[in-house]
Amino acid sequence: MKNLLIKLQNKRKEEKGFTLVELLVVIAILAILASVSVVGYMGFTQKAKDSNAATELAQAKTLITTSLLDGKDTDYEYDATNGKLYVLNANAVSSDELKAHFTDLDALKGEFTVKLSTTAINKDNLSKTTDGSGNTKLTAGTATDDYKVELITYTVNGGTATWNFAE
Repeated sequence: MKNLLIKLQNKRKEEKGFTLVELLVVIAILAILASVSVVGYMGFTQKAKDSNAATELAQAKTLITTSLLDGKDTDYEYDATNGKLYVLNANAVSSDELKAHFTDLDALKGEFTVKLSTTAINKDNLSKTTDGSGNTKLTAGTATDDYKVELITYTVNGGTATWNFAE
């Protein structure tokens, strides 16, 4: 019996390296860590893309509102008191039309999507009403071909940001 133990000890001293099971366990652990890292990294990259889109949309907001505050634009009107944007005398607005009208937006490489109100309004015939709580609401008059902009979505490099005009 003592002979057998000595043989096993000698054999163990001759063996160097890891067993197949040990290697498979290490590979499985590394695969799990890699998959968790990739998922986390993808979340961070999407947040960075959305942040970039939000920054560029903020630039667009500034360009659009400052160019409309003088009141001389005949196609768009921005009501700074309630933060509403109106498209005047138009049936629809596309991304290309928005960029063509506000030429400073050409520096932004993303795409704009403009969602208009579903019914036309008469922007010049807006009336203010105040409820019992002191909240003011604008109500449109007779329908013409003016539209309130409800939402502008800006997409660039896989990131998305929105400018919401909802009441």
